Amino acid sequence: VTASVGSLAQIKSVEGDLVVESVLTADARAETWGAAAGLAAIGGSESFADADGTVTTEAAGELTARNILVTSTAKTTAVTTARGLAGGLALGVGGTGAISNASPSVTSRVGSASTLDVAGRTTVEAQVTPQAVSNAWGVAVTGGVGVGVANSRATASPTVTASYHSQGQQLGTDTSGLNVTATMHQPASGHTADADATAGSGGVAVGAMGATALATS
Repeated sequence: VTASVGSLAQIKSVEGDLVVESVLTADARAETWGAAAGLAAIGGSESFADADGTVTTEAAGELTARNILVTSTAKTTAVTTARGLAGGLALGVGGTGAISNASPSVTSRVGSASTLDVAGRTTVEAQVTPQAVSNAWGVAVTGGVGVGVANSRATASPTVTASYHSQGQQLGTDTSGLNVTATMHQPASGHTADADATAGSGGVAVGAMGATALATS
């Protein structure tokens, strides 16, 4: 997603505001279920979800306005659920994997080929709210042998940048004439990265299972 005012632009809005804005909202979800059998259940279940994307907003040229706002916003959510096999009386073999990634790139900038004449405030801001959630449940068997591993990975690692490179700016009397901010917000509910893994219930005779969970932000 890109919004820009090019370096050859000439905009004069002495009494008005100039707003250049780009917004990304991404929601990726995946869910898988393993098969179930009477005597034997063999297989795996894997889910992958990526909510990435690139958001760029740029202003350049000769710009005159009361206030100038250059803003980029991204809200990305990736959720995965993987459920293992169930119900083999004699044998259950398989693993589950749930991988979620919410790592967008968000950039706002005033380019070097720009000259600004602003009576009030110039604001350059980049904001991102990522959330990655993964849940993995292992194999479940009622008797015999149960073998499987539940792996869960959640990564929320965005890149957020705000920059100002104007050749010159005539600032007004506003004491907050220039604000440049880059911010990563926590989601309204839950964690930025949340991984959960639950090992399956083993067989009566043999149970060889495990669970690993890793959340990175």
